[in-house]
Amino acid sequence: MAHFLGGLRAQLTVLFGSLALLIGLLVSLYINEFVSAEMTRERGENIHQVARNISLALAENLREREREIVLLAQSPLFVKSALNSDDVRTSLNQAKHSYRYYSWIGVTDTQGVIQAAADGLLEGQNAAKRPWFIHGVRGAFLGDIHEAVLLAKLLKPDTPNEPIRFVDFASPIRDVSGQLKGVLASHARWTWVKEAIHTFLPIDAIAQGVEVYIVNSKREVLLPFEAVGKQHIPVGLNAQVPFGIFQWAEGQQILSTISPVNAVTSNDLGWQVVVRQPVATALSNVQALDIRMWLLRGITTAVLMGLVYLLSKNISQPIETLANIAKRIEQGDEEVTLDVKAHSFELSTLISALRGMTAQLISSKHELAEINMQLEQKVQQRTVALQNTNEELVKAMVQLELLARQDALTGLGNRMAANERLRDEFLRWRRLNTSYCVLLMDIDFFKKVNDTHGHDVGDDVLRYVARLLQTTIRNTDFVARFGGEEFLVLLPGTAVEGAELLADKICRTVAATPVPVVNQVTLSIGVAMASAGDAGDHDLVSRADQALYQAKHNGRNRVELATSH
Repeated sequence: MAHFLGGLRAQLTVLFGSLALLIGLLVSLYINEFVSAEMTRERGENIHQVARNISLALAENLREREREIVLLAQSPLFVKSALNSDDVRTSLNQAKHSYRYYSWIGVTDTQGVIQAAADGLLEGQNAAKRPWFIHGVRGAFLGDIHEAVLLAKLLKPDTPNEPIRFVDFASPIRDVSGQLKGVLASHARWTWVKEAIHTFLPIDAIAQGVEVYIVNSKREVLLPFEAVGKQHIPVGLNAQVPFGIFQWAEGQQILSTISPVNAVTSNDLGWQVVVRQPVATALSNVQALDIRMWLLRGITTAVLMGLVYLLSKNISQPIETLANIAKRIEQGDEEVTLDVKAHSFELSTLISALRGMTAQLISSKHELAEINMQLEQKVQQRTVALQNTNEELVKAMVQLELLARQDALTGLGNRMAANERLRDEFLRWRRLNTSYCVLLMDIDFFKKVNDTHGHDVGDDVLRYVARLLQTTIRNTDFVARFGGEEFLVLLPGTAVEGAELLADKICRTVAATPVPVVNQVTLSIGVAMASAGDAGDHDLVSRADQALYQAKHNGRNRVELATSH
C-alpha cells in the first residue's frame, strides 16, 4: 500500500486532484464575493429606487393637495359669497368627492366657527384651537399627521385596531378688499400614503421581505402603525449614502436605504421614506449558487482524478520498467538490455538518449551551457524590445484618448467630452444638491459667413470665438464645441443669477471684439439651471436649447433664461 501511494501514478493523481480542488475553491470564492457584491449593489439600487419613487409620489401628492386648497380658497365663489351659503356648501361637496381621501373639508369664519362643510359634518363646531385654523389664518398650511379629534366618532376607521389619522391642509379666505374672511381646511386620510407605497412596491415584495417605513423629521416611525413607537431607525442610515447594510433592533443585518420627501410646500414636514430588505433574503440566490458550486467542484475533481490516473498509467509503466532495469544493472547484470515499450515519442527518445548518455554527457553539458547563454541574451533583447513597444503603445493610447474628446478645429472639448462632464455634474448635483448651470450659445448668421467668405474664414471665426470663450470663463468652468457653430459652457456651483451675468459678459465681449475679415460676430445664448424636475442631464441641455431658440426668435445677440420645471 505504501509502495502504491509513493508511486508516480498515485502522486500525479493526488497532485492534480488537489490542484483542481484548490483552483475550484479559489475561483468559487472569487465568484461568490463578486456575485455577493454585485447582488448587494443591484438590490440596494432597486430598493433605493423604490424609496425614491415613493418619496417623489408623496411629495407630489402633498404639493398638489396644498395647491388645490389654496386655489379653492382664492376662487371667486369663496371670495365674494357668504361662507354659509348653499353655493359654498355645494362647492365643498364637489371638492371632497373629487379626491376620495378627503374625509372632511369645510370653512370657518374668523373666529374659528365652522360655517359650512361637505356633507354638513361639524358645522357649527368651533375649531379655533386646532393647529390648522391657528396657522391657516396667516397663510397656506400643511399639518403633520395626527389622529382624528372632532371626527373620531363620526367616521369609520379604514383599518381595524388602527385610529383614523389625517394630514391637514388649510388656507386663508380673503374678501375682495384683502381682509381675512375665514379659513378653508381639509383633512386627508393617511390611507393615501399606504396606497402610494403599494403602487411602487414590486409584486413579490412580501415574499422578498421588502418593508417600507415612513418616518418624521425626528426619525420616529409614522407608518406602519404597528411599528409606531417600537421600531427605531439605525443612526448611520442617512440620505447621503444611497444604501448600505445596517444592524437593526432585531439584531439582523438588513440592506436599507432612505429617501427624503422633498415637497415644495408651505412648510417641510421632514418626512423620509425608509425601505429595507434582510440580507439573507436579498442574497438568497448567492447561497444557492454556492451550493451548486460546491457540487460542481466535487464532480469536477473526481472526474479529473480519474482521468489523470488513467493517463499517468501510460506514463509511469515505462518509467517503472526503466527503474527495474537500472536496478539490475546496478546489481551487475551486464546482459540486460533497454527493451522497454514506449507509448509516446518522448519516452522512445528518452530510452534512446539513455543508451548514449555516458558518451555524450560532457559535450552535451557544454552545448547546453552555450545554448542557455544564447537563450538568456535573446530573452533579454526581446524583453527590452517588448518594454519599448509597450511604452509606445501606452503613449499612443493616451494620445488617442485625448483626441477622442477634443475638437480638432478649436482645441476645445468636443460633444463627447461635454456629455461626460454634463453627466458627472448631474450626478454630483443629485448627490450633493449643489446648483449648476448650462449656457448653450450659437453664432448668429454663421451660414452667411460661410456663404460670403468661404468655409476657411468660417473656421477662423469658430477658432476666434473659442479663444474668446476660453479667456472669458472661469478656471472652474468648462467650454466645449457642441456641434457646428454651437458652443456649450458648464458652470459648476453657480446659481442662475451668476450664470446670467457671465452670459451677458460673453455676449458683450464677442459683439465688441473685432473678428478678422468678417469684422463682427454676435452670439445668442440660452441659460438654464438644474431643476428638481430634471430626470437626467439632457433635460437641462434641452431647456437651455429652448432658451437659445427664444433668444434667436427675439432678435439674436441676446441672452434668454430657460423656465424651470
